[in-house]
Amino acid sequence: MTNSSMLIQFAIINVIIRYLLFAADPYETIAFKIPNKEIERGESRFFTHWDRDKLVFTLQLFFKERQSMQRPAIPPMPVVGQRA
Repeated sequence: MTNSSMLIQFAIINVIIRYLLFAADPYETIAFKIPNKEIERGESRFFTHWDRDKLVFTLQLFFKERQSMQRPAIPPMPVVGQRA
């Protein structure tokens, strides 16, 4: 018999975050929560490096800025009881 509370936990979808996974033998896979935003892929904005001597992996990334949307102005509410 399965634990229903465990199944419910994994069924919840969070659109605000995503997971960045790292896997390397003989270690277990680790995950980091990061914002669910578009990542910049430019040469100076996305950097990875593997140091073979120190066995250190470095990742640096930047998220793209959100464009603010221009929304149309809301028309004024008509005043009840006034004549034009």
